[in-house]
Amino acid sequence: MSPPAARTLSVIDYHTEGEPMRIVIGGVPPVPGATLMDRSEHLVAHGRDLLGFTLYEPRGHAAMCGAILTEPVAPAADAGVLFIEPLGPVHMCGHGAIALGAMMVETGRVPAPEGRATVTLETPAGLVTCRVRARAGEPTEVTIRNVPAFSVSLDQTVEVPGLGAVRFDLAYGGHFYALVEAAGLGLRLEPREAARLVDAGERVRLAIEAQENALRCRFRSYCLRSVWHAHVKARPGSEYGLKFLPGYHLRSHYQRVLHR
Repeated sequence: MSPPAARTLSVIDYHTEGEPMRIVIGGVPPVPGATLMDRSEHLVAHGRDLLGFTLYEPRGHAAMCGAILTEPVAPAADAGVLFIEPLGPVHMCGHGAIALGAMMVETGRVPAPEGRATVTLETPAGLVTCRVRARAGEPTEVTIRNVPAFSVSLDQTVEVPGLGAVRFDLAYGGHFYALVEAAGLGLRLEPREAARLVDAGERVRLAIEAQENALRCRFRSYCLRSVWHAHVKARPGSEYGLKFLPGYHLRSHYQRVLHR
């Protein structure tokens, strides 16, 4: 049996307040597609090996996130970016956009005269603007303006196995997010509840995803394959909560080369 073909990727690893982001800057052939959404969908169909090589153990882990730089389509964009997570490509990543804004300035891809720069990223979800402040070429602060957000459906109810009727809101902000309250699940956002929260969050996400399949027609341009996040809030109106991804989960960085 012949050994697998060698592969080398050039990457830069960042973290945004602890959230990892592996930015692939070289070694990936151009991803086919007329739009960034087309390219993301190409990775869904044909990119599993690349995602695994980039994000899985021993080079990564279950919570590793990544971004593949690609040529933009929009003339206003400084770079195109395809975000990837262990379970597949995603259309937008907030902490990833922050890391990319910092990287584009720190590596000189976008100049920062007088310590300020605006970096425009083209994502499958649309254009995202990063405002970067820097000192001596080193980013110190990044603020992003995401794609427009909107409410998809409010005050809905879904039957969840083992939990009964659960009220939720569904919103879009680069992903589709299901928002539920912890009290409605009989839970509190406390460390001792971690295992139950993870189990309940995944049950809720899957149930809402199945119920909301009709959204595929209403929001076809957003390419709704799944409800990607379930966000469990501490209480009504609270900004404190936990976010669950399917199946599970600036500025220290280093240049690496991945080999197989």
